[in-house]
Amino acid sequence: MLWLLLFFIAGASAQCSSGEFQCNDGQCIPGSWECDDWGDCSAGEDEATANCPGGASCAADEFTCGHGNTCIPNDWICDGDNDCGDMSDEQECGGVVLTDCGGIYTEDTGVVELLNYGNNQDCTWTITVTEGKFVHLEFTQFDIEEDSTCDYDYVTIYDGPDATALRLFTGCGAAIPGAITASSNTMTVRFVSDSSVTETGFSATYTAVDERPAQSSGCGGPGELKGPSGTFTSMNFPSNYDNNARCIWDITVSDGMAIQLTFESFDLEDDLPTCDFDILQIQENGQVLASSCGSVGPNVISNTNHITVVFTADSSVTRPGFSATYQEVAQGATLPPDLTTTTQATTPGTGGLGPSCANPEILPGDSGSFTSPGFETFDVESPCEYDSLTIHDGPDSSAPVAATLCGTYGREVSTTGSQAFMVFKTDSSVTEQGFSGTYTAEDPPPTCAPDQFTCWNGNCIGAIFECDGKDDCGDASDEFLC
Repeated sequence: MLWLLLFFIAGASAQCSSGEFQCNDGQCIPGSWECDDWGDCSAGEDEATANCPGGASCAADEFTCGHGNTCIPNDWICDGDNDCGDMSDEQECGGVVLTDCGGIYTEDTGVVELLNYGNNQDCTWTITVTEGKFVHLEFTQFDIEEDSTCDYDYVTIYDGPDATALRLFTGCGAAIPGAITASSNTMTVRFVSDSSVTETGFSATYTAVDERPAQSSGCGGPGELKGPSGTFTSMNFPSNYDNNARCIWDITVSDGMAIQLTFESFDLEDDLPTCDFDILQIQENGQVLASSCGSVGPNVISNTNHITVVFTADSSVTRPGFSATYQEVAQGATLPPDLTTTTQATTPGTGGLGPSCANPEILPGDSGSFTSPGFETFDVESPCEYDSLTIHDGPDSSAPVAATLCGTYGREVSTTGSQAFMVFKTDSSVTEQGFSGTYTAEDPPPTCAPDQFTCWNGNCIGAIFECDGKDDCGDASDEFLC
């Protein structure tokens, strides 16, 4: 061990031979490489020594690197590669910093394109124009592998600086999309391809505009709804909506108020629990507040004075769609009892269990009521250390745990207040069918004495009878969490 230690110490201080040049990091290169107009050391110091004070003499079609002694072809400038060794070829790139796939654009006009794309690409372009202006994007070429749901290769446009912002567009195929304008001075373009078919790609020109053009909803009528109340419908309502529909409504009410959104009629293609085909989403601050398909509309009250409603349909089955009204209400208001409809909560479906299935839908119950998930189907890998559904008795994950469920035994669970927070987690191996449940607002059961157990059916039994192996409540709730 002593010999090895001495060997490495000696190696660290070894000198290069008389015919070699020693780089600052200890690397030895042939002496003839010094001042040969090519940076061979990691920092290019072999081209910036006293032996080459005049620097390199680069040709007209070459770029002189920052250390002055290396020439590279001009078309290597701003290509995302550190060709000079000191990053000087990637500086002052005119507002554009390119990577192998994607880029950052800070000029007020430019071209975003990916031609003859390859397999398994995931590229992101971020566009930021002058503050106070709006990013306006127009496609001039568009040829992406076609699929009815654009699951293979696709382009997505986001209304902000990253992919957490509101999605403005997702498309594939050969039809050139219409112009898209962001609601601010930033926009994100993302392209994803799978491992098989490729096409010729896309090209788009962006500019900074002073005003955002009036946006159509895509379903007929304006896409921006302002004022204390209003109505909107899917296209052709009450007749069936079109295939491949994509409609967006931005709803804004007075500052300091919230929005109550009510669906008077709701009939979308039913694909619960995943809603992969047709879906209506309500978004607030870039997050999904509620979503639904089938026959139950997601009545909801927002937290702020602005929401975005997004309706998308695939290329096959269509239904009559929906009719909705909105009105401004005080922040913190709750839905009237007749609008607090039974709502479904589900996992993504068989084989599709991801790391997070958080449903941020917020539907407060009436004062004094509580929510109680009752599971229609339940099939989650057990034991609960692997996959589980945890129900917290309160508004978030810091609230006490009311139940942790796994296996095939999912039954009614009650909370003591008007809010419940559900967390579903899976591990990296086995998956099952998941769960589908409903929750309803109910009157709270009577309060039992401190030395008694309150059954879910409202009965009171002595606390000593909880978990005694007998159904003393009559609904087995005294034996459920044992």
